[in-house]
Amino acid sequence: AEAQGKDVGIIATDAGWNLYVCGNGGMKPQHASLLAADLDKETLVKYIDRFMMFYIRTADKLTRTSVWLQNLEGGIDYLKEVIADNKLGLNDQLEQEMVEAINSFQCEWTTALSDQQQLSRFAHFINSDAQDDNVIFTPERGQKRPAFFDEKAPVYQISLEEMK
Repeated sequence: AEAQGKDVGIIATDAGWNLYVCGNGGMKPQHASLLAADLDKETLVKYIDRFMMFYIRTADKLTRTSVWLQNLEGGIDYLKEVIADNKLGLNDQLEQEMVEAINSFQCEWTTALSDQQQLSRFAHFINSDAQDDNVIFTPERGQKRPAFFDEKAPVYQISLEEMK
């Protein structure tokens, strides 16, 4: 059920994988449509790559896949012809575009951590080396995290005798 509420969802079958596309679990829920059934793993990945690149090429910015499919002339049947049957002769190009997208990917955090100029931007104050006393970290599971308010507040131990 969860796979049918996603942009791309897969469900294992006895004969392979079923590929569902263009579902929406948001404010206007819509079940995904079956694009292909009983696929082997290699074909499944190719179909997903083709679908994603075709969607990126043809959808308006910020358009959900479910809305895009509703507005696509021919709907799911046309999409099946494009992705599975290579109706437009684009499949090799779509797959190559996905390879290029994957190869050009970089983790922005890794890039920032390896660049001293970018790393220097993560400071308490941009014009001073001083530390902000209000920023306190606490250890948790072998890592540090920002302290919650009650962990920042000073705790005073007062005995009953001091209260008298």
